[in-house]
Amino acid sequence: MSNDSTKPDHSQDQLVNLILCGGVGSRLWPLSRKLLPKQFSRILRGQTLFERTVARNRKIASATMLAANRHQAFLGFNQMEGLGIHEHFGLIEPVGRNTAPAMALAAMLVDENAIILATPSDHLIEKEEAYARAVDTAVELAREGRIVTFGIRPEYPETGFGYIEAAASASSRGDDGNNGPGDSGSDADPSYAVKAFREKPDQATAEKFVEAGNFYWNSGMFCFRAGTFLEELKLHAPDVYSASLAAFKAAGGPAARKERTPWQPEVNDMEGIPAISVDYAVMEKSRKIAVVPCDIGWSDLGSLDALYDFYRDGSGETADALSGDQADFDDDGNASAADVDPVYIDSRRNLVIGGGRQVAMIDVEDLMVVETPDALLISRRGSSQKVKNVVKELEQRDGPESRLTERFPTIERPWGQYTTLHDGGAYMVRRIEIKPGKRTSLQRHFKREEHWTIVSGQALVQIEKSRKHYYPGQGVEIPMGAYHRIENPVDETLIIIETQLAVADADAPERTGISRDQVSSAAAGDGAGTAASEEAAAAAAEEHDGKRDATVPHPDISGAHEASDQTRGGQSVQIDESDVQRLEDDYAWLR
Repeated sequence: MSNDSTKPDHSQDQLVNLILCGGVGSRLWPLSRKLLPKQFSRILRGQTLFERTVARNRKIASATMLAANRHQAFLGFNQMEGLGIHEHFGLIEPVGRNTAPAMALAAMLVDENAIILATPSDHLIEKEEAYARAVDTAVELAREGRIVTFGIRPEYPETGFGYIEAAASASSRGDDGNNGPGDSGSDADPSYAVKAFREKPDQATAEKFVEAGNFYWNSGMFCFRAGTFLEELKLHAPDVYSASLAAFKAAGGPAARKERTPWQPEVNDMEGIPAISVDYAVMEKSRKIAVVPCDIGWSDLGSLDALYDFYRDGSGETADALSGDQADFDDDGNASAADVDPVYIDSRRNLVIGGGRQVAMIDVEDLMVVETPDALLISRRGSSQKVKNVVKELEQRDGPESRLTERFPTIERPWGQYTTLHDGGAYMVRRIEIKPGKRTSLQRHFKREEHWTIVSGQALVQIEKSRKHYYPGQGVEIPMGAYHRIENPVDETLIIIETQLAVADADAPERTGISRDQVSSAAAGDGAGTAASEEAAAAAAEEHDGKRDATVPHPDISGAHEASDQTRGGQSVQIDESDVQRLEDDYAWLR
């Protein structure tokens, strides 16, 4: 993709791709975690589903906007930066209220005549030319005042999806579902009228739906004129509309619409909006709904069974979620995506996703084995819906295994990433990478000492008022309580090994020169461009970074996780459990 350093034209009647980010992909655990859900994990030829979504729609839309919580907004904007897209525009949700409020607030952020193409961030679409034709059809209908949904032609009787019942089947139109409206061009064209939305059916009902020929999987993708959607929302869900409009005005939404910046409502205002899906609020009530039936190679990749099916179908674009290598599918139906080829002895129809360890299977059939650096899942094929029960069980545990649902050993940050190599209780070892030109926030800790060893690159380290360059092989001691930060001043990635040593009987850490008001202002997007706000944004981004010290609690989050005192290694150590709090404001670094 070309470097898109300039913002696109935001004229009326533009096509805006609204990417709806949400969910944690619990059925894909351990490949998907709360802090790096499936849409942001690299499960497709070194790419993510989110990146695919952005790139696919960037070809046909003039602008991209996100609707996401603050954690996923950081991940999304960070990955857009990697694609050369430097605009950061959209709705940052302090609390989730489902799809209707998200789409309403997003519609308020653009001109009323803009056409919005709302797409989930985590869907796979393989037939992009057919998809583009379907979008063209939907845009044409949207300009006529319709609210359009995309119906996926069912390949089998699926019980995990909702269905759209069309007034006529695609075969009655004599097209492939990707052509334009019928010759009549009327609003009542039966080829595109929706008769009903159906909930997820049982097996027998799903079989009847498929046999009927006019039932389609509900893709969760929509296309509409912003003004039309808001009019229908006001008519059919006036409480949602009025609360959304109040939240939009109260937090400076009109200014954000003009400036095309990330916009975040106030928490209390967002909580005041009824939580409801767009299907219930608008789609099942409006008389302006149309469906575009299509065959676009669609999958939500919502389970490990779906991954197996995808590998089996041999798209040629599938990649190991861990290594980026192309997946293999052998004559016995074994699918694998691993750094090391599995060994199969009299074994059939198995799925193996792994890293660097050798996996061998003997006399087994229809198993799924998923290995990550910190977890191993073994399940029978067809049982992947139960994976979410594993996640629930882990979440209820008090030990460190509860974190396995939250994060991977490697955590992405705006300035780079860090990987926990060893957690020894009273000490921890991490590998830290800092991107060229990036730096961590200025901070100090009263619960630990740190030692940094420069492995590769060049570091500019500030300790109190001293600033000094360090080179590979050199070490840096960070005394307890000393203000410090590390910066990468060159074009090469900086790699350091950090050793943390917990110290008992100490106070809480603090940031230098950063008030809570400044942090709150930076998190909300106020005062961008000033030195104070940049420092506040850095402090907010670094807050609750998963290290051993508690930091200043986030001022905008009600019911935020608090750091807890635990005894580890014979010492009283305060451990921060809330990585989500830390990451939620990281998008401020990307402005």
